[in-house]
Amino acid sequence: IDYCNNPTVNLITHRYYEICKKNNINFTISIKNANIDFIKEHDITALLDNLLENAVESALMTNEKFIDFSISTRNSNFVIIKISNSCYRKPKYINNILVSSKSTPGMHGIGTRSIKRVVAKYNGNLEMKFDSNTNTFTSTIGINSNIQNSNQT
Repeated sequence: IDYCNNPTVNLITHRYYEICKKNNINFTISIKNANIDFIKEHDITALLDNLLENAVESALMTNEKFIDFSISTRNSNFVIIKISNSCYRKPKYINNILVSSKSTPGMHGIGTRSIKRVVAKYNGNLEMKFDSNTNTFTSTIGINSNIQNSNQT
């Protein structure tokens, strides 16, 4: 299924579409006009796979399960990637760092660090916030594609 013109984004999106369908998570996708071709394929994978994996894990623990996923372009060069999902409780932060709420010890938090690494690599901005009124967690990433194109020349 073609959700946008990027085959990597399509594969990842469809994988999570199927996971959400199987788990009765309402998955809204708005990425038709997405243009993130300036991001390397392995970085797209690290970014979107970790964002959507975290969103699914959170949504699974809620009664009204949902994920809203969008990629849009503003002013022809500013890409905004946004994922909002149902979240049953406010995430924990220690020293402004999001802490995993998983009950098993081990390598938790690697996904969030990977997201931050990719965003930093492309000189982007990452905002993660929880709305306690709607029990919604939102990750918003902004990247100026013109900066990336000028860095590659």
